[in-house]
Amino acid sequence: MAEETKQIDRVAALANRLRLLQIDYADQAEDVRRGYLTEEVRRVLTMVAPEDRQAFLSEFQGRFPAWENQVDLKAQNQAAASATDQRESNDPALLIEKLIALCKSLAEPARLEISNRLKAAGLAPAGNQDWPQQPLSELRAKLQLTAGERIDAGRGLELVAQLTEFATNLDKVAWSTWRALAPNSVHRRTTPLQTTLSRFAVGDSAIGREQLVCELKLLRQLTGALVATLSQTGRIAIQHFRSIAPEEIKLLVGPKGFSRETAYWRKYEELAGSMDVPSIDEAIRAGLVAFAEPLIQGPK
Repeated sequence: MAEETKQIDRVAALANRLRLLQIDYADQAEDVRRGYLTEEVRRVLTMVAPEDRQAFLSEFQGRFPAWENQVDLKAQNQAAASATDQRESNDPALLIEKLIALCKSLAEPARLEISNRLKAAGLAPAGNQDWPQQPLSELRAKLQLTAGERIDAGRGLELVAQLTEFATNLDKVAWSTWRALAPNSVHRRTTPLQTTLSRFAVGDSAIGREQLVCELKLLRQLTGALVATLSQTGRIAIQHFRSIAPEEIKLLVGPKGFSRETAYWRKYEELAGSMDVPSIDEAIRAGLVAFAEPLIQGPK
């Protein structure tokens, strides 16, 4: 209702404006007056939505049914529409919206043709077909993709970002844990993994694929070794305390006749007294390191 009232007011305003122009230019030639009237109608029509122009013109013509100097409103509507279409044809955002709407009803070959033309013009990002074939095939194999499954470029990059964060954080934790466990070990990280990854990603010639593979392999072996040592903690602790087990003490003391029980106890006190927290901790660490280092080294 509000829109209808607004249109009636706009029609009335235009009618009044044209009457005033008729009066103001009454002494001018007919073609001059017609030019002023035409320009005013065109100006008003450009402010009316295309779908409302026919109703606007019908309402307007009803106010001048027998006006001898009436303007060719149909021509003016076409001119106004043409001007609007011209502006829209120069608006990239509107053109994109129209293209998207049109492509929804197209068959896949036609959509692919449009996509390829946009890529050729540099207006669309490259798809999988522009990725190097060898690493793409390797990635597809590792992800166990079927022949019809396509890697989405945006999600592929997001996957790389998440895995990079995971690997670099694991690199920091694993190597700091190993340094605390085995400060004198020959296995050391020379360069943070994040540096290697970033240099490899930008094509630094100093960081080749072989170095990347070696560093990731070493991190994998270190992580596996640290996890595996958890299962050895009890065994190593029992092995360390085996020296004060009853059987070991009996072997150390030997036969003592009637005083052997006292001799066993004295030997136990002697051995247990030499044990303290630092020595026990050092012994267990040494056992864990001895178990882990061959795993870090890997098969030769």
